[in-house]
Amino acid sequence: MRKSGGFTLVELFIAMAVAAVLLALAAPAFLDTIARARLDSASSSLVGAIQLARSEAIKRARLATLCSRSENDDGDLVCGDDDDWADGWIVFSDGVADAVRVGDPMGDITVDTEVEEVTFEATGRRGGGAGDLTFCLAGRADTVRSIGVGPLGRVATEVLEECP
Repeated sequence: MRKSGGFTLVELFIAMAVAAVLLALAAPAFLDTIARARLDSASSSLVGAIQLARSEAIKRARLATLCSRSENDDGDLVCGDDDDWADGWIVFSDGVADAVRVGDPMGDITVDTEVEEVTFEATGRRGGGAGDLTFCLAGRADTVRSIGVGPLGRVATEVLEECP
């Protein structure tokens, strides 16, 4: 009698059981990686928006503003009247109706800040005085991202254990 070159049913079940155990051990680490990637993406998006607003102010030689995104009763985009940046953001120069770029909502990412808007002057300096404006982004990951905007318009990011 000739021997077949395949696997027996018992061998197949054992291989599937080993694969299931390995997958169960790897899944939590993979979920943390996904959460960190979402947090990195959201913070990079906000940093890009800040840099875009600054460059638009310099390019157009007029004020440019980045604000939290909201919608009025007609469904038109407006600056949010609170500091809820997790709903997205708007970069504009001549008014919200003439938005340069609109950011999407950040999903399960929370943004802790007291900043309602960031305005840049034609020189690239941040309007509104001295001191840093801080955005603290947190998600399911065990770290947070802090984004600071200095008076000269420079952006600095930092990985922290918790929001300051």
